[in-house]
Amino acid sequence: MYWNGEGMPRDDLEASHLVALQWIQNAAEQGHAEARAFLERAHEFLVTEIEAMKGDPEAQYKFGQMCFDYEVAPQEYENDGHEWILEAAQRGCVEAQFWMDEASGEEELGLFWFQKAAIEQGDASAQFNLGVIYEEGKVVPKNFIEAYAWHLLSQANENGEASEKEIADLEKRLTAEGIEKGQARAAELRRLFGAE
Repeated sequence: MYWNGEGMPRDDLEASHLVALQWIQNAAEQGHAEARAFLERAHEFLVTEIEAMKGDPEAQYKFGQMCFDYEVAPQEYENDGHEWILEAAQRGCVEAQFWMDEASGEEELGLFWFQKAAIEQGDASAQFNLGVIYEEGKVVPKNFIEAYAWHLLSQANENGEASEKEIADLEKRLTAEGIEKGQARAAELRRLFGAE
């Protein structure tokens, strides 16, 4: 109850967390397994919060996820998770960018986050997803050459197995000239990203 600030004014939350940890520490010292496990999670939560506040995007993403874990995050943090994950995504954390895509539920916003992950971070999975987006033509005009280029790039970035089937399917749809254009576009993308 102290950890969640139940039954006390909001401005006393910091003090209540210290009291809560003291009670839980007492229980842990007496062998209470659940108290020990909680202390470990609380310690990880607090350490991750410190790293997130220092600006580490991976820690910001992890801390954002932890804010949604009601067993360890105090209730005051429950609305902060999305903001921390957004900050991590903006700072280049690929996992956060993928999370933002899924959380948005909007295909256009998903395209934005996939492009950031594919272009700025060179993430092979995001490059694969961009290939699928161009192939399906739901958010952008259907473009098999662009799809082919993104799948080639994804394959070159060690996402070979996933892209191999897509590449083979697209090669059946494209003319020899289209395949050549797709390969040239993939080479151009690699140069743009500094891969060559």
